This record gives sequence, C-alpha cells and structure tokens, in this order.
Amino acid sequence: MNLYKISQDVNDDWDTFDSAVVVAESAEEAKKIIPDHHGGYRENPDYEISIYDWAKPEYVTAELIGVADNDFLNSLDGRTTVVASFNAG
Repeated sequence: MNLYKISQDVNDDWDTFDSAVVVAESAEEAKKIIPDHHGGYRENPDYEISIYDWAKPEYVTAELIGVADNDFLNSLDGRTTVVASFNAG
C-alpha cells in the first residue's frame, strides 16, 4: 500500500480539514478517502454529509509520498488516515 498526501482548498473555513496522509492503493482511491477524527474512512456514497469539512474527490489532490510496510499497515487496524490537518475554530 502507498502513502498519499491528500489536500483540498474548496472548504477553507473553520472546522474543516485541509490535508491528510492516507493509505491507499492508488491516487484515485486516495482521493475518495474522507479524513475524520477517528482515523478516516474510505468512500462515502453521500458526500453531501461530509462536504462541510472536506471536498468531493474531483476537488482533492493526491501526491504519492511513500510506501507503507506490512507492520505499519497492521498497526493502523483498518484506519485509512495516518495524520490529518484540521482547522478548528
């Protein structure tokens, strides 16, 4: 699995995420991950629920930053988000 830095600048107000490092097989899969306070999750079929603190995949940028080894993947226990930047307000 790869590590991607995902970012968005559509929602840049308070109480929004602007970026995260996530685990995904491809950049397209990474763009579908929605960061949250509990480790993130894969695609949400109803992005309207999350649009207030993130963005739809077409507005997300994904940059490959590395590869995760199996020990690290196991330590995530199913979470997809390694770290996220949240602008609390």
